[in-house]
Amino acid sequence: MSFLKDFFFEEFKQQRLDTENSAFIQALELALYSDKSLFLTGRAGTGKTTFLHTFRRLNVNKNLAVVAPTGVAAINAKGRTLHSFFRIDPKQLFLPGDPRLQPQAKGKKESIFSTFRFTDSRLSVIRKLDTLVIDEISMVRVELLDVIDQILRVYRRRQHLPFGGVQLIMIGDPFQLPPVVRSQDWELLSPYYQSRFFFSSMAFRQLRPLYIELNKIYRQKDLVFKEILNRVRESQHTAEDIQTLNQTASRYHFGLLDQGYILLGTHNNTIQDINARKLSELQGKEKMYKGEFKDDFPINMAPFEPIDLTLKVGAQVIFLRNNPEKGFYNGMIGKVVKLESNLIQVENERGSLFDVSREVWENVEFTYNETSERVEAEVVGSFVQFPLKLAWAITVHKSQGLTFEKCILDIERSFEAGQVYVALSRCTSLDGLVLKMPIGYHSVKVSADSLGFSAERTHEEEIEQELEITRAKVALRHAFRLFMAGDYPQAERFFVEAQRVEDFRAYPKWRQFLDVKDWVMERHKKMAR
Repeated sequence: MSFLKDFFFEEFKQQRLDTENSAFIQALELALYSDKSLFLTGRAGTGKTTFLHTFRRLNVNKNLAVVAPTGVAAINAKGRTLHSFFRIDPKQLFLPGDPRLQPQAKGKKESIFSTFRFTDSRLSVIRKLDTLVIDEISMVRVELLDVIDQILRVYRRRQHLPFGGVQLIMIGDPFQLPPVVRSQDWELLSPYYQSRFFFSSMAFRQLRPLYIELNKIYRQKDLVFKEILNRVRESQHTAEDIQTLNQTASRYHFGLLDQGYILLGTHNNTIQDINARKLSELQGKEKMYKGEFKDDFPINMAPFEPIDLTLKVGAQVIFLRNNPEKGFYNGMIGKVVKLESNLIQVENERGSLFDVSREVWENVEFTYNETSERVEAEVVGSFVQFPLKLAWAITVHKSQGLTFEKCILDIERSFEAGQVYVALSRCTSLDGLVLKMPIGYHSVKVSADSLGFSAERTHEEEIEQELEITRAKVALRHAFRLFMAGDYPQAERFFVEAQRVEDFRAYPKWRQFLDVKDWVMERHKKMAR
């Protein structure tokens, strides 16, 4: 390992990061220290959400905004919805060449400036932005990326650069749930785009981001199950794989719902019926807890449904928040043992008791602070509720991002590509998995477009080459700081290491400084003798 690589790894070790997860560290280095755009993907449970939170925590130099395609995803990512950040009307459809996206449209009253009327505050954010993170990118409809590209080019006054020169970090898995596109909309879009996915957009193709895949799976420890999931994800599953999964159907009976299992289904009506029926079977009085909205927090951004929580003692619930201090995590299943006005006590299957209080979900608005010259996330509203939901059953869509030790999958009627994979990958092991009904070999649907795109992963050599240049530029800045602090030997070491990668003397802004550096270094060496 080179001196510079060692230096950066040591920095990440001090942050207690898993430095053995090379793809995670590579992506983090590029996101933090370069201006290169990234598409970061990975199987379920490989740490995509952890990457986003880590990047935000360690970022100190870049003006950053985070967006996501849905309200729930935006709240979980502590960002804005893509539509609200860019003031895109979700009812409008934009096609390539649309006059509503052009700076000047001859003979047309409409232009991009009449379509998107940004406040001065939002305009400042857009113009000062260094990095835009789009979480759950796989659910972003293809033409929306081209709309964002055009907005950033025009309003940042950099029409020659993809996305107006903003670094894009796109996080998501195209093998999971795809974007929703109505058939009538696809009729209009299909002449221009090969698929409904973001990677078919013109802007993505022009941007040519580095494509990095996280491979280290943290969710599943069962090696056999891991391998089956990997094959199912990319439509490489075998008849034996399906047979192994179908053997779990023999364990199914409805009583499992009273033994800590949660049912994952594809149809919302079925899920609601199961939860309502199981709640009604319990003895005792219902108690309702109303969700509270404060200031600017749109109801459609509520992190879960229903907003008002109706429970009885004995109800099976799922935790919808991580709380390390109290010991519960997002996706943990338990049973209600006590209901009070400001406290709900829940017992998990291991017999541990948790005193659950109301928690706060924040809605943020990105603003530009002229004094600090930073884009900041300002809390503009909040939603307050107990982080619990009835959980005898849940839809596959709502289960994304969650982890279950014991689950029943009702997926024989799956209708969407990636749905079976998402459902299967929620479970930590084959031992905790039960299929309600056996599934057929062909019921595992995988998008052919996603399969084709997965072959475009960036070669390791190209990623390392980009990293070397990135490290050299950071080393040069570090050398400058050491030099100004008078630590000439260390400064020289970083200069030498940086120059091994690239000759920075060709950079005009460094030329004069490097000449002074050489003179001071020589003087320092003579004095040391």
